[in-house]
Amino acid sequence: MFKKCAVCGKVWNNPAEFLADPLIKYHGYQATFDDPMKGLFLFSHLADSCHTTLAMKVDLFSFMMPTSKGTIPMNTDSKCQGLCLQVSNDQPCEVVNCVGNRIRHLIGQIKEYPKNAN
Repeated sequence: MFKKCAVCGKVWNNPAEFLADPLIKYHGYQATFDDPMKGLFLFSHLADSCHTTLAMKVDLFSFMMPTSKGTIPMNTDSKCQGLCLQVSNDQPCEVVNCVGNRIRHLIGQIKEYPKNAN
C-alpha cells in the first residue's frame, strides 16, 4: 500500500496509481528547508464522499526527481525568488544549485502526470 485516505478509506497501491487517479488534484507544496525531502506535497481527493486534503512527503516521489540539479536549499541566497514559500506557486525555480529547483521540476511532472479516464 502506498497511501490510504484517512477520510474515505480509498487505497492507492503505488505512486503511479495515485498520480493517475482523476480524483486526485495537486494543490501545493509546503517547503521544509532543514530537510527538503520532508517537505509536503498537498493533494485534494475529490471523491464525492471525501473532499479532503492529503499531505505527502516529497521523498515519496523522489524517484521521479532529476539528479542533475541542486542538492541543498538556497533559500537564504540573494538569487532565491522565495517561490518555495508560496504554497500554491508552481513556477520553475531559476536557482540551479538549489534543491528547490529539483522539487519544482518534480511538481511539474506531478501536475502533468497522465490521468486515467473516469
